[in-house]
Amino acid sequence: MDLDRRLRQRKKELVQKWFHAVIETYSADASRFFANQKDPFANPVGRAFREGLSGLFDHLINSEQNDPRQIGACLDPMIRIRAVQNFLPSQAIGFLFDFKKILRKDLGDALEHPDFSDALKRLEERIDAFGLIAFDVFMRCREKIYQLKADDLRERTFKAFERAGLVHDIPQANAEKDHYH
Repeated sequence: MDLDRRLRQRKKELVQKWFHAVIETYSADASRFFANQKDPFANPVGRAFREGLSGLFDHLINSEQNDPRQIGACLDPMIRIRAVQNFLPSQAIGFLFDFKKILRKDLGDALEHPDFSDALKRLEERIDAFGLIAFDVFMRCREKIYQLKADDLRERTFKAFERAGLVHDIPQANAEKDHYH
């Protein structure tokens, strides 16, 4: 049996282990909630990770489906959540690399077979490549967060100056007349 087929057969169990590895990065109360609350509307974080990890698993197994945009779209909801939760970059994307440990533990002695070890090496290289895509997604999310914060601060500062009478809006019509005269 080849590695891909074995992994496809064990998808549900492997994704479940991966999901638990992710939620263990949260507090004990949050982990229990994410694991036990099945209502996707009450638990959008749990839903995002369940769906995202399942899709990511499919991309890992189907090496022909490694379009970075599709992988980025699959990673985006999970990484976006972790970016707003103030995880460090390494913590935010570290769950991808945890899958390597899960695979090695699950495969156990089968890794001694040369065909499996070569296939596992290629799979781990794809995980590493996905990690780079995840980092790019994380950085875009963080850049957006910082831009929103800067815009908000600029707007609040302007309004405070305006209330203090330190700045005034110049009506557009007057500004254009003054510019041409």
